[in-house]
Amino acid sequence: MELLKDVLRWVNEGRSDFAPDDGTPESLKAFQSVAKRLVEAEKYGLLERVYPNKSSMRGDVFFLRVIVAGGVTFKGERFLKGEIEIDEGAMKSMTVNINNSHIGQVGNGNTLNVQMSIGQMVEAIQTSDASQEEKSGALNALKSFLAHPLTSALGGAALGGVLGL
Repeated sequence: MELLKDVLRWVNEGRSDFAPDDGTPESLKAFQSVAKRLVEAEKYGLLERVYPNKSSMRGDVFFLRVIVAGGVTFKGERFLKGEIEIDEGAMKSMTVNINNSHIGQVGNGNTLNVQMSIGQMVEAIQTSDASQEEKSGALNALKSFLAHPLTSALGGAALGGVLGL
């Protein structure tokens, strides 16, 4: 629980970009506990938004970097002050998977969450009835989006390379 409070303090002090200290396997392994606490903090509603970047190496999944957006929530501030404890059974997020349905909206409060894989998006663009020029423009816009420093830090560059964009 102390490491959880430490990462919240770091975010409260203005840190938003978390990564291993260097490229060594030891540093990557040591970073995992920090990354897991950041992800856990978001699930408990202590951080606004966390963007983890994971990679699989030799069959194991590792966090390579975590970016925090929005900072510590009011609940997180109260937790840091010792005013509240964390109920480990109560999580902020819930995942709902609905396939082949035409529903209106699934959201968290007033937020609509839409999820489509990059591969599905590329396929949809390529198989659309649009002109070749429009398809090319859409794929170039997607490529630019994935090349942006923030999105590439979150895995966009790897995805763009995998998809041949």
